[in-house]
Amino acid sequence: MRESSKRVYIDSDVYLNVILGRKDTNPERYETSLAVIEKGQDGDYQIVASALLRAEVGCSGRL
Repeated sequence: MRESSKRVYIDSDVYLNVILGRKDTNPERYETSLAVIEKGQDGDYQIVASALLRAEVGCSGRL
């Protein structure tokens, strides 16, 4: 990661859009979410998330 990179907070819906592959229901949101995650992986910025992210993503669709 670059030293000058910024931290970007990502909410669970960004991960869910990619994990659930919502290409058909909302392709624009899917593509944007995927781009945000990929830029973080490429080192453009550091992705940070809530400590509750695992629970939010893990419980998706089961409530």
